[in-house]
Amino acid sequence: MTKNLLKQVMVKGEPKPVKKESDFKLDGLVEKINSGYTIKNEPKHQIKKTFAPSTLAYNHGECPRYWYLAFSGVTFEDNSNAFVLPIEQMAHMVIKEFKMHLSILVLLRSFRKKIKKLAR
Repeated sequence: MTKNLLKQVMVKGEPKPVKKESDFKLDGLVEKINSGYTIKNEPKHQIKKTFAPSTLAYNHGECPRYWYLAFSGVTFEDNSNAFVLPIEQMAHMVIKEFKMHLSILVLLRSFRKKIKKLAR
């Protein structure tokens, strides 16, 4: 019995199979990621339907061509690449978060004023 046990322990196992080169291609992965970001980059026809006086303050009021194109409609073509789009999306999220925090601060300030009036 010990002879068989020693034989099993001491006998070399089959050689491990040599790894084959992977079929995974990095170029294909990068291409798929890029196409995933740019899949929605189709030209869109947009018409401005509302008017906000604040747009006059951001130098749009100085350009009659802007107003003509905005209200008559124009086809916008988004030519951003896959490296710019994630940065743009992150910037939009940061701006949205900032606006939320700012509105909370304004609300807290108004509450503070009301509490001070009540305390008098």
